[in-house]
Amino acid sequence: MSDEQPEITQEIRVPEDLAQGVYANGFNVWWVETDMTLDFFVNLPPEVATGGDGKAILVVPQQIVARVKITPGMAVYAGVQIAQALAQYESHYGTIERLKDQPPLIPPSVDG
Repeated sequence: MSDEQPEITQEIRVPEDLAQGVYANGFNVWWVETDMTLDFFVNLPPEVATGGDGKAILVVPQQIVARVKITPGMAVYAGVQIAQALAQYESHYGTIERLKDQPPLIPPSVDG
């Protein structure tokens, strides 16, 4: 009998219903002491609504398409992995243009 330890490898399996993934154009993080929640969302078309004072307001709805809960330690690890992946991406494809906060490009009129 040998004292050698067997080689250990990881095999990541993706369930068929998750294999395609989802598109998100927004991201938010919130936390409690024990975990961090990562919400990925898509911006939906702006809508005109009526505020509590009766005035028209522009609402930009955001639909969550995925919510992932991780430990703070895993969040640190994810941040390192994402930073490394971005550096590799930029060395291959060039600098990524940084996003800026912008209002909707063509909001509907709130004049009525």
